[in-house]
Amino acid sequence: TSAKHGYEWATVDRGLEVLHLIVASGLRPDLDCYRYLFQIAAEDCWQGLLSHERVRQLYEAMKKEEGVTPDIDVINSVLECTAGLAQYNLTTLADGQALFNDCVEFGIEPDLVSWAGLLDILMGEIEYGTASARKVEGVLA
Repeated sequence: TSAKHGYEWATVDRGLEVLHLIVASGLRPDLDCYRYLFQIAAEDCWQGLLSHERVRQLYEAMKKEEGVTPDIDVINSVLECTAGLAQYNLTTLADGQALFNDCVEFGIEPDLVSWAGLLDILMGEIEYGTASARKVEGVLA
């Protein structure tokens, strides 16, 4: 994504401006719009620039959007947001596991990227001393 290539204009706020322009023009944002928004959000989260609450609000708003159902790319991007925030002790493994629950709800099979995201969250917990053997067992179960 452009955010990963260092374009300063690629921020969540700018992405939301584009979504508002799409809606104002009478169109509906589609899954691709949200895919890109969450890819940008993931980069912001790894830099500690976005709150977990804001990511959750965007994700919940997307799920309510008519005709838009999350796919594995969106789930993985939101997991990446959660993993980035875990590096600042702002999310927990439970937040990542909630996204895995959404996979079940939407009939999505987690892939290697999904599992890597969950492990990144766990690494954040290990770094802050909040991980436990029970949590690790829960991930591996």
